[in-house]
Amino acid sequence: LPLVELSQSAIDRIVAQVPGGVRNVQDIYPLTAAQEGILFHHCLQTEGGDAYQTSALLGFDDKAALDSFIGALESAVARHDVLRTSYVWKHVDRAVQVVWRGVTLPVEAVECGDAENPSAWMLERFDRARFRIDLSSAPPIAGFYCHASKDKHWLLVLVVHHIALDQISLQRLIEEVVLLQGGASQSLPPPVQFRDFVALAQFKDDRNAQSAFFRSMLGQIDEPTAPFGLMEVRGDGSGINKATKAFDESQTSRMRRIAQAHGVSVASVFHFAWAIIVGRVSGCSRPVFGTVLSGRSQGATASSARALGMFINTLPICVDLRQITVADALRATHARVLQLLEHELTPLDLALDCSQVSRELPLFSALLNYRSDTTGDESAKALRCVGLEVLHFDDATNYPLMLDVDDRGLRIGFTAEAIAPIDPERICALVGTTINSMLDRLERSDDELVEQINILPPDEWEKLIHGWNDTRTAYLKDKTIQEFFEAQVARIPDAVAVIGGEESVSYQVLNARANQLARYLRRHGVETGAFVGLCVERSLDMLVGLMAILKAGAVYVPIDPSYPQSRISYMLNDSKPTMCLSHQRVGEEARQALARSAPVVDLLADCGQWAEESEANLACREIGLTARHLAYVIYTSGSTGQPKGVMIEHRGLVNYTLDAIRWFGLSEQDVVLQQNSLNFDLSLEELMPALLAGATVMPSNSLFGLSESCDPCPSVVHLSAAHWHTLVGEWSRDARKAQTQLAGVRLINVTG
Repeated sequence: LPLVELSQSAIDRIVAQVPGGVRNVQDIYPLTAAQEGILFHHCLQTEGGDAYQTSALLGFDDKAALDSFIGALESAVARHDVLRTSYVWKHVDRAVQVVWRGVTLPVEAVECGDAENPSAWMLERFDRARFRIDLSSAPPIAGFYCHASKDKHWLLVLVVHHIALDQISLQRLIEEVVLLQGGASQSLPPPVQFRDFVALAQFKDDRNAQSAFFRSMLGQIDEPTAPFGLMEVRGDGSGINKATKAFDESQTSRMRRIAQAHGVSVASVFHFAWAIIVGRVSGCSRPVFGTVLSGRSQGATASSARALGMFINTLPICVDLRQITVADALRATHARVLQLLEHELTPLDLALDCSQVSRELPLFSALLNYRSDTTGDESAKALRCVGLEVLHFDDATNYPLMLDVDDRGLRIGFTAEAIAPIDPERICALVGTTINSMLDRLERSDDELVEQINILPPDEWEKLIHGWNDTRTAYLKDKTIQEFFEAQVARIPDAVAVIGGEESVSYQVLNARANQLARYLRRHGVETGAFVGLCVERSLDMLVGLMAILKAGAVYVPIDPSYPQSRISYMLNDSKPTMCLSHQRVGEEARQALARSAPVVDLLADCGQWAEESEANLACREIGLTARHLAYVIYTSGSTGQPKGVMIEHRGLVNYTLDAIRWFGLSEQDVVLQQNSLNFDLSLEELMPALLAGATVMPSNSLFGLSESCDPCPSVVHLSAAHWHTLVGEWSRDARKAQTQLAGVRLINVTG
């Protein structure tokens, strides 16, 4: 046993599992890295079928043709060691594959009865989600046949485990069986045994060189490439939908001509196109995806294109699309593919360890499988000569998004496989558009950038640019935000507008208090269009102050009292407010910064100064206020430098607010939690739609989820993305807490 080190006791345990004992054991050798990964997934799936099985449905003209094929298949099994192999992983230090000298091919007759579609019935009966091959016993292949009386022909399903054969090998096996049927056994070359490939893989197992290559390619990648947000790469192959398209002879010829002119292969063209698509739909400028390598370009296996076994390997490839021309990126992709071929025997786990992405997350979730085979038409003719037709080939994938490319010479077909709800037809359209757009640019110039390549087909482009942007909706463009609020006051004056602490205030009372303060502001020099700082904690006072500033025709400038004094001072110096509103709950440093900038009105201590003001609304036309005036100025975070003031007009605020009421389905029955700082637009999403819909606003200085329960419980909660993920993490650990905190909540809006 030159390929594996085993103790005598381990050998004895292995031999004991083989019928006929040592006389029936031809060889024992280890699994390849790819086989070890497949066996791992096989062991994980303890119930149902096995995602790593593939099948072929064959149709025969008569029983004699079926019997002839089965006889020839038995001869093929005798020729190839991989078809007489079992796998042992229990009670041994390392899993091994055991080649038997003689096996019985399991072929079983089944009754399809009165099935309307016998082919579909057979495929469903022996689908990989239901049927499971026993890998502890040879051979790793099984056959099931039935007589489809309605169609007057015979059907055979061959089920093969991927640990033994990849899809190319299964196709080659069927072709070899047909040759054996035709009596060509003497002309067939001696089979290349799979043990030769295992020996080669051991010889080329240079982990240092492999690690160095993949670290150079993936060492700076610190987040998964997840197209459409797809992250599950351990599926069972169910729920996958397929769509197939093809480039015609003219398109294929053009592709080959342009590829040759740029010194690259057609395979590299598809790798480049897939990188662009995966990058765009995942938001990555250095997308990573898996590519399926045939494994047949290595040494001994190259001596026979008809070798059978599990040769393929999936490895990650990263394509850098940042600020690079289409021509240069295509050549760089081609060079990267060639480099990858030199390391195609690298274990996937080793490659994954070379990135900065945690192994708890997938480095990639999209796959490309490029296959070149120009013998397809000739093979089909040979099959028909012996009364055989391949009706269906099924291959397994545990990745949620995959592109299979079949280069047939004159034409190139491609199949998109995608898990719902991703539409594979759409993926095919993206592939066709991307490649045509790429070829157009390569023909025109070598200077166009990758970012100029369009991946969207015409109908999707039209929908995205024109259809979805046709958002024109009739609304009262000439009204200010407070006029809509005042209309609600007139309609439901006694409804609760605000619940703040132990105090609840009706729409009529809130409006009256805001009107009194607004008149006070006007009398003390606040003119239409003036800036007024608002530095308060979330409270009833905050709402009174905010509405008063708007009603006075002024522009409110939110100043979060929790901000550092330096930032508060910068915002005040930049906006130069005429006046500032605050209260005693704000810290002393913030109040001092306000006082250095403008006169400060304390909404609590000074409220007696406007208690005698009129409670009547201020007419916008009388103070010269229109919908084109500013409503507020909000400052950015300053993450790219100094904070910048963003100016929002009344008409924009009105437009958004009225649509938000529709989006959120707000009504008078809702209680909306107001927990976000006025310095974030999310606070406007909490406040204005609620007040203009007649709902109740519940200001809170405590973030949702920090306490066990709220009283009253809000029905609508607006969360930042970070807040949402934190809560979900806690709720996943304590379902009871989630039930308590979400009692009464009908809508959670996650944004940002």
